[in-house]
Amino acid sequence: MRRLNNEYANAEWDVETNMTNETETKHVQMSIKASRSMKEIAFKAREQQKLHYLRKDTRRRLRLMAQFSDPTDRNVLEQLEKTRSALENIYAAGTLQKDGKVYNMEPELTKLMQEERDPDVLNWAWKGWRNETGKQMKTLYAEMVKLLNLGAVENEFSDYVDAWKKSQFDDTPELLQMCETLWKEVSPLYKRLHAFVRMRLKDYYTEHYPNYKFPTDGTIPAHLLDKDVIERATASDVHLRDARL
Repeated sequence: MRRLNNEYANAEWDVETNMTNETETKHVQMSIKASRSMKEIAFKAREQQKLHYLRKDTRRRLRLMAQFSDPTDRNVLEQLEKTRSALENIYAAGTLQKDGKVYNMEPELTKLMQEERDPDVLNWAWKGWRNETGKQMKTLYAEMVKLLNLGAVENEFSDYVDAWKKSQFDDTPELLQMCETLWKEVSPLYKRLHAFVRMRLKDYYTEHYPNYKFPTDGTIPAHLLDKDVIERATASDVHLRDARL
C-alpha cells in the first residue's frame, strides 16, 4: 500500500507540475489503480465488521477503512477520473489576454490580483477568468457529480454528500445541528468583521477611485475581496493590511 501511495503521489506531482497528455494519462491510470486497491481494502474491512467480538476502537477503525464510494465498474471509474482530470486541465490551462499580453493563472493573474488596485482591472480579471474556465467546466462538473453519486449509491450511500460526511465525520449523526449551533455562536462576530472590512474598502476606493460606485446594499464586490486574493496575499501587501483588514 505504501508503494502504491508513493506511485500515486509521484503521478499527481508530475501532472500538477507538468501537465501533458502523457502525465495526465498516467495520473488517470494511477487513480484507477489506487481506487481498485482501496476497494479491496474496504470490502475486506466490511467483512471483518461482521465479527461480534470486536473492541469498540477496532470496529471504528474498520468502519473508517470500509468507507469507499468510487464506481465499481472500471469503465465508469475511468470516465470519472478522466472528467476530474479534464476539469483540472481547464482550470490550469485557462488564459486571458489584455493589450497584447497573455495572462495565465500562475503567475500573471495571481500577481495582478495581489498588486492591482484599479477596480475595473480587478473586475476584468475576476469575471474574465471565471467566464473563460467556468463555461467549459459547467457541463463536466455536472457529469462528475453524476458519476460520484452513482458510485456512492452502489456502495450503499444515499449520494456522494452522504458518503463524504460519513468519511469525514464518523459516527456524528448530530452534525447538522452542531453546525447550526456553531454558526449561531460565530455569526455575530462574522457580521461585525464583514461590516468593518466593507467600511475600510469603501473608504479606500472612495478616496482613490472616486468614479467607482461602491455598493450601498451591504455587500462586498467579489473582485475586491476574492478569497484567492486573501489566501495569496503577502505580509507586505500594504493595501490588504491597511484597507482590507
